[in-house]
Amino acid sequence: MKMIWIPLVLGLTALMLSVVGFIFGLMAAPTINEKLGLVCIFFPVIVPIVCLLNYRKTKYASNFFLGGLVSFLLTGISAAIVL
Repeated sequence: MKMIWIPLVLGLTALMLSVVGFIFGLMAAPTINEKLGLVCIFFPVIVPIVCLLNYRKTKYASNFFLGGLVSFLLTGISAAIVL
């Protein structure tokens, strides 16, 4: 029996970590700069980049983004091994 559930669980974990980091990033972006916070609200794609570039001010959100990236990497590796 194939262990297809391992990549599935890792992928769902990565998705959860990324969404939580995204929410915290949207809340933390205005603390960096007020105009940057407005730009992040209108263009949410740049939230992870802004948080990671300002790691000291947005440590909590950045750690969730980094955890999501590691989990996505593990998902790809486990999917390649299992499938």
